[in-house]
Amino acid sequence: MKRHRLLEPATYDFEELSIWRTKLPNAKHAVLPPQNNRPNPLVNGSVIYASVFSEGAVCALDRKSGTLLWRKEIPRLGGAAVYLAEGKLFAKTPHTLYALEPKAGNTVWSFCPYGESGETIYSEPTVDHGRLFIGDRSGFLHCLDPRTGQTLWRVRTNTAKNCDLNSTPLVVGRLVIVTTNANMAAAYDVKTGNRVWRRALDGPSTFGPLLFRGMLVAIANSIYFLLPKDGKVVRRFSWRNDRVNEADCTQRGVVCMLQGRRIYALTGDGYVYAPRHPEA
Repeated sequence: MKRHRLLEPATYDFEELSIWRTKLPNAKHAVLPPQNNRPNPLVNGSVIYASVFSEGAVCALDRKSGTLLWRKEIPRLGGAAVYLAEGKLFAKTPHTLYALEPKAGNTVWSFCPYGESGETIYSEPTVDHGRLFIGDRSGFLHCLDPRTGQTLWRVRTNTAKNCDLNSTPLVVGRLVIVTTNANMAAAYDVKTGNRVWRRALDGPSTFGPLLFRGMLVAIANSIYFLLPKDGKVVRRFSWRNDRVNEADCTQRGVVCMLQGRRIYALTGDGYVYAPRHPEA
């Protein structure tokens, strides 16, 4: 019987794979760990946008050549991602949200609800239905006009001691849905800010929420699959002595990383795909 020799996988170093490399000016620490599933850098057509953590800046580069097109300095520290919507590039620091012109980086408007001292905004913006939604560390959900930055409404999601709303709002239909550090998920009417439902979770939630096949995925100590219209729990996945750190959706399931460095893929019908040796 003829045996086939297994081929060794090809190995390349960084220089062999690089098409171009650009050193960003005054960049000491490039990017923060993600707080949602948005990319940083962000590719849009022929331009790459990046939020630089320290020194705080937003940069635009040519996709083909890596040439720096513009650099916008922002105070202190840059956020974990940039976001394009309504013809504007949104970037933030721990206390201010900026709406920038994508072509030149000029500031169209900024939103700084508590002043420039301290760290008051960890949430990232979401634009939908012609409205911008963002949370803050005092537990408020803000609704702004993305064209002007004017506040349309704001609502306090809870009054708990650890009330931070650090998650990225998700819009489903006419509802804007958030999760908070106060062990809860909640949905609000996009036009009025009136609360439609509230669901208790088993721990603080900063990453997500996500949408998978029409179901809301809330990430706390466990992962919850909820019905967006009323917050009803469809499925819940939990692990003894461990909790979920990050997650993202694929066409087939929700892939999650636990703090104990285990990876699982989940489906809404309750099936769990796990590594052969999940404890390794």
